[in-house]
Amino acid sequence: MKMKKITLILSFAILQIISFSVMSESGQQFNARTGDIIWSDQVGEEGETIVHLYVYWSLTCPHCERALPYVKNLSKRYPWVKLHLREVSKNQKHLVSLHQMAEILDEPSFGEVPAFFFCGLMYTGYGEDDTTGQWIEDTLVECRDNSI
Repeated sequence: MKMKKITLILSFAILQIISFSVMSESGQQFNARTGDIIWSDQVGEEGETIVHLYVYWSLTCPHCERALPYVKNLSKRYPWVKLHLREVSKNQKHLVSLHQMAEILDEPSFGEVPAFFFCGLMYTGYGEDDTTGQWIEDTLVECRDNSI
């Protein structure tokens, strides 16, 4: 318990010290200073909506092992889902961005993974079956259909 508290305090201290924008492969993911998170983009001549799904995960997380295949398949089945995978156990920058995104949404963040950010929502955890994945999928479709 004491170690978790120390880790939490250190994580929040790092958040206060480091002020930067995290970059994705295709451009800016979010700006921690302004709180601007890219939830969706309009692309192409017809203005197709691309919905961004940010997934934070750890190499040692058994729930992540179940979640990752589902979300990877999801992005294959729905080409309009832009998947951003962020591994936090080896990449401190990704752990910091997890806390920053939660803070922007006024959500508590204890570094729990898997953590999903999409459509202005944050959700952590993944059940034994794929009901969490199905809920994420349904919400992404609704989000895209309603251009949230």
